[in-house]
Amino acid sequence: MRPTALHFYSGTHYFWQAQEMWPDLYCQLHPDKARDIGVADGVRVLIETAHGAIEARAWITAGIRPDTVFVPIGWDQTQPFHPWPSVNALTAGALDPVSHQSNLKLHLCGVRAAAS
Repeated sequence: MRPTALHFYSGTHYFWQAQEMWPDLYCQLHPDKARDIGVADGVRVLIETAHGAIEARAWITAGIRPDTVFVPIGWDQTQPFHPWPSVNALTAGALDPVSHQSNLKLHLCGVRAAAS
């Protein structure tokens, strides 16, 4: 077996450091995008692609492009303390054979306030 980075196997599967800082899965949105869709900071949003949908909390920040939605890795339903859906639910399911990561860089998505 070829050597590979630790995080490919378990280090980021349960990224407890991020969950300690941010217990809820979040998605970063630009203030202009948030205003356009009527979403405030901390509100639950629904993120949808052709492959699936997840909910996350909106983190409104000017540090992201207005046409971009960022959702981090490291959360999933099996986490012991803060279970949230995995961002992998938004992808086609095709995984890299070595890292078992999906291409999260270029999926078209929609985002809106989640139903209460």
